[in-house]
Amino acid sequence: MRVKEVMTQDVVTVTPSTPLKEASTRFLKHRISGMPVVERGRVVGVLSESDIVAKETSGYSNGEVSRAEASHLRRERAAETVRQAMTPRPVTAEPWFPIWAAADLMAVNDVNRLPVVDGRGSLVGIVTRDDLVRAFARSDGAVERDIRENLLPSIDLTPSALDVTVARGVVTVRGEIDSHLASECLRNTIHLVPGVVEVDWQVETPTAAA
Repeated sequence: MRVKEVMTQDVVTVTPSTPLKEASTRFLKHRISGMPVVERGRVVGVLSESDIVAKETSGYSNGEVSRAEASHLRRERAAETVRQAMTPRPVTAEPWFPIWAAADLMAVNDVNRLPVVDGRGSLVGIVTRDDLVRAFARSDGAVERDIRENLLPSIDLTPSALDVTVARGVVTVRGEIDSHLASECLRNTIHLVPGVVEVDWQVETPTAAA
């Protein structure tokens, strides 16, 4: 499953010169918590609700954040435009990224959303943690079809080559695969399919045992 299958294509954006007051109304109007900042079609930053909330803080850390973080908070508090408050050089994804890669980027960088860009850096969508949760919550039938129609052919097996069943996210796979390498590859990849909770692997590899 790829980012392009779960991302939002109609993205609400702002420009670096957008006044923060105007940006705040867009958050409320569209019920979103973050927006890509776009200049000449390219993503140059991300603005989040926390950047707006910073305007309402005292500007003092009371020793609870680092000096650099305190300085950043004071800069945001003084900001009047998006450029002054946004996070520059945002982490981005591309449409062909697998879902697990987007999840890794969000977890490692502690972000809630990823602007999706094409090979030229132009904005084509946005993927959020909510999108990934929806992908994980999909039905057992959808998970099974994904495995049969996409993963099995990737190791030169037909969709019916193995007995694949899914119940409450637990995938049970039974059958036989000649290649031990292909077997391990499939087993590890199934764990990355959105919606999979656990894999019950009951596949034999005769050549590995010979």
